[in-house]
Amino acid sequence: MSEKMRDLLKKILAEENSISDRTKEQIRQTLAGTATAGGIAEQRTAYWKANLSILGWCLAVWFIAGFLLPIFMVDALNTMSIGGYPLGFWMAQQGAIYTFLVLIFFYAWWMNRLDKKFDVHEE
Repeated sequence: MSEKMRDLLKKILAEENSISDRTKEQIRQTLAGTATAGGIAEQRTAYWKANLSILGWCLAVWFIAGFLLPIFMVDALNTMSIGGYPLGFWMAQQGAIYTFLVLIFFYAWWMNRLDKKFDVHEE
């Protein structure tokens, strides 16, 4: 690492208050020459595992709202009504779409939280 880069990292570490503790620790490790690729690999693995977990939950909700309720449980849902329409019909025509839209916004919100937690968020 060049001396100019080392000085810049020291300046950032001393003056910057908006960076996370994890980033500060990574800068300290880089300056000390003890930064390991294993720590980064572990962080990437944890991030990917958390991403797959939320993706699995979203897919489960998608399956329930898109297939299970409007197709396989239509007879049970049709015993109730919304706005004069049987609930099974409403769920197939409107409810699944609303659920999908909510899932999109939920996934974006959750991933922003996850990105901030692992310090990979966009500015």
